[in-house]
Parts: sequence; structure tokens; C-alpha cells
Amino acid sequence: MTERIVEVEWEDSTSLHGWHDELPTKAAPIRSTGYVFQDDDDALVIYQSYDGQKVTSDSSVSRYGNSLFIPRSAIRKVTELARKR
Repeated sequence: MTERIVEVEWEDSTSLHGWHDELPTKAAPIRSTGYVFQDDDDALVIYQSYDGQKVTSDSSVSRYGNSLFIPRSAIRKVTELARKR
């Protein structure tokens, strides 16, 4: 499996809990980093961790940890990161 590692700059919704004098008026700028699981016209799905164990001979890995689905409309920039060896 060729693993792409990316940093994604995207805008998240903003909300507040409780009573406040002001309301949020802008999206929250977010940066997330991870391995690419899915990259298509609808979304970019990344994950932070995986166990690398094959469940069956035709599967890639059995478990992913800390996944994030980012709608394509929220993404502002994707930067490919290189591994240091």
C-alpha cells in the first residue's frame, strides 16, 4: 500500500454552548494531518493511525484510528507531506 500523508487546511462550522454576548460570525480555520484513505470529488478522508494487520489476503489493513471525513467544499488547501527516512 502506498501511503499518502497530507496536511489539509479546511473550514469547520463554529458553535458556542451557553449564553454569550456575541455570536460566531466566521468559520473556524482548521489544519489536520493524516494518511489518505479516500480522495474523491465528494470528500477527503484521512486517518491518524492503523495497525497494519491484514484481515484477509485481499484486504489492506484491519483497523484505522482517529479518522476524519472532510467535505470537499470545506477544503481550502491540501499539501502532500514527505516521509523523513
